[in-house]
Amino acid sequence: MLGLGAMGVLGCSAIALRSRVAFGAEGPPRLRIPVRFALATEMSKDLQAAQRAEADRHYPMLQFQWPTATDEVDAKFQTLDTRADRDALRKLLVPHQVNVFFVESLRDVDDRSLYRRGVHWRPAPQPSVRYIIVIRDAPPSVLAHELGHYFGLPHTTTRNNLMSYDRDGGEIFLDDAQRA
Repeated sequence: MLGLGAMGVLGCSAIALRSRVAFGAEGPPRLRIPVRFALATEMSKDLQAAQRAEADRHYPMLQFQWPTATDEVDAKFQTLDTRADRDALRKLLVPHQVNVFFVESLRDVDDRSLYRRGVHWRPAPQPSVRYIIVIRDAPPSVLAHELGHYFGLPHTTTRNNLMSYDRDGGEIFLDDAQRA
C-alpha cells in the first residue's frame, strides 16, 4: 500500500497510488507525503524553511505536506550520543507521517569521535519503523539527503550528488535514475 504505515513506514500499491496523488496544473500528479517536525532544541523558522525548500527542490515529484507548526519534545533529546538515545525517539512518533526530529547534536554511534548532521534511523527494537534525525544547524541539503534514504536511495560516490558525501561547492543534484 502506498502511504505511510502506522509508524511512518512507506509502502506501495497501484490502487493506493491513484488515491493519494495531487493533480496540479504545473505538471504530472505528485504523491502527497505528510511530514512532522519535532524540535528538541530551538530552531528558527528560517532554518526550517531552508530545509523544506531544499527537499522540495530535489523531489518535485512529491508533494510534501509540511507542518504549519512544530511539536516540541523533551529537552533530554537535544543531545543524542548512543543508539539507545536515538531508539528512544520511537516512542514519540506520530503515525502516518514522516517524523523529523531536530536536535542540537548527534554523535556517530560507530565512531564516537565523530558527529553526524543527520540520519535516517531504524530503531533496533523495531527496524521496520523509521524516522529522520537532523541537527538544528545542518546545511539545507541534509533533510533532503535523509529523505532520500527514507525513500530507499543508497549513498553514491558521484561528486555533488545529493546522496554523496563528496562535495566541491557545485550544484547538488539527483540523477534521473534516483528521481525515478
